[in-house]
Amino acid sequence: YSVDSSINMTCSITDELSGIASKECENVERPAYEFELGINKVTATATDNAGNTAKVDIQFTVIVDFDSLSRLTEDFVTKKEVAHSLTEKLQSAKESAVKGNNKAKIGQLNAYENQLNAQSGKSITDQQANILISLLGKL
Repeated sequence: YSVDSSINMTCSITDELSGIASKECENVERPAYEFELGINKVTATATDNAGNTAKVDIQFTVIVDFDSLSRLTEDFVTKKEVAHSLTEKLQSAKESAVKGNNKAKIGQLNAYENQLNAQSGKSITDQQANILISLLGKL
């Protein structure tokens, strides 16, 4: 899942023979950016009325890249022109990264962060700006 995605997993446990005695199983319905980057795990455990226990781990991966950070920026920023300016900086940094121009990439990412800080509390909430800045450091 990219950071701009929503993660929706519904947990359902059934046992047609003896029935379910107990279960630990949560639905997951949150934006991907609320999870750690990398591999995440959700565990479901159930015990049936016959005393049999089963445990299942479901793993999913959350990633960030220039494009997903651009989409999340567009989702968070309330002023279209500000969002456009920010995403242009990310796309320029992406192009610099592809060309192997690390100095230019760093400069463009710093410009993105500076503009985010300037817009924090204006066209984007402080919390959302902090989320984007945190993700920026993972590119």
